Amino acid sequence: MQRLVLIMNATHERVRHVCDAASAPVLATSRSDRPRFRGGGEFIIMSAKKRMAALAVTAVALLGSSPAFAADMVANRTGVSAWSKGTNGQVAVKDTKGDSRAAYANYHRRYNDNHELRNHSGYGTTVYSRKDTKNYVRALQACVAINFQPDPCTSWKYR
Repeated sequence: MQRLVLIMNATHERVRHVCDAASAPVLATSRSDRPRFRGGGEFIIMSAKKRMAALAVTAVALLGSSPAFAADMVANRTGVSAWSKGTNGQVAVKDTKGDSRAAYANYHRRYNDNHELRNHSGYGTTVYSRKDTKNYVRALQACVAINFQPDPCTSWKYR
């Protein structure tokens, strides 16, 4: 029995080769007619099930790496709420208590640290930092400013 085999040569040209079934190069054949190049100058014909399995593994790997894309950070304590959501391009600080104290957030960006955003506008107001999705916010802490005392802050929240 003879078999027609497609082989890719060194200059990446497809070459048709007719040979006996017993002496044919190592190929995986299936009902699919879509070849996939494998090193060594041979084609592998991948089945639909194998393609779906490879696609599923790739999708799981990409979804498993989602923390690299974005994660919401929210920090709350009495008198202040701070957050960075979505692409983490900016920080928001809301004063949640009418106590005449400023609410603020300490935060770190991707390329530089030790930023502070203060809300002196009063109860119920929200202030926002500049938006920069390339230099995204990577850590956030909400605090209340108390004169002549240490400021109470939340623990650091990370993306």
